[in-house]
Amino acid sequence: MGHARQALATSFIAAKAGSTEFITAGWYYCRKRYPLVESGPFCYSFSSEIRYTDLNLHSAPRMSTASLPLPAQSIAGVTPAQVREVAVMTVWPSVAKYGIGRAMGQAFAVQWPNVYIFKLGNLLALLSIPVALPLFFLRIAPFVGTRYVLTNRRLVVLRGIVGKEEKSVDLDRFDTIDIVVEPGQAWYEAGDLVFRLGTVETFKLEGVSRPAAFRATCLKSQIANSSVKKAQAAQRR
Repeated sequence: MGHARQALATSFIAAKAGSTEFITAGWYYCRKRYPLVESGPFCYSFSSEIRYTDLNLHSAPRMSTASLPLPAQSIAGVTPAQVREVAVMTVWPSVAKYGIGRAMGQAFAVQWPNVYIFKLGNLLALLSIPVALPLFFLRIAPFVGTRYVLTNRRLVVLRGIVGKEEKSVDLDRFDTIDIVVEPGQAWYEAGDLVFRLGTVETFKLEGVSRPAAFRATCLKSQIANSSVKKAQAAQRR
């Protein structure tokens, strides 16, 4: 009976998916191997559902993949850089970008006397809330806040709500990225990303929160961009 139930369940799922071949195969397998099971209530309950679905397999309207709406947001690697520039990833800098933020991070990291949660750093963190909150909102303020945007062509630093470009670097202007953690940034799990072409520093992003993840995405985009350009150059020869 267990095999019969499995075969009927497969037929039922296939019917829901709109596969006539699987319906026929599963149903006749059940009837041939278990001729008496068709008289049971289990088989009748599935048979009515399967046959009803089978009759309506071709009546429901189907959507062609050609008529599917295009996604509003692009996916990294789908839109070629030669077609248009699209954003791949956006990150906001940490409080560790600012000097006062790094100074507070050094103070918050003090472990003494390190008894359970009783640490001098935790006490200083509570006392500095009136200073830390304005600093936190300063980094995302509408007119002065900055964000780092990775596109399929370059890295861009944008400022303000309108996204005024401050500086940028093309993806072919670096081949390595180093993570430099300045004093006070470790407490925020942040660091600076230093972009280099060979041994020459070409770009720098300060106070990136969780820099390892953003670094990996930047390197993947750089490799993809470089591979496409090499393939296009080979075709022109």
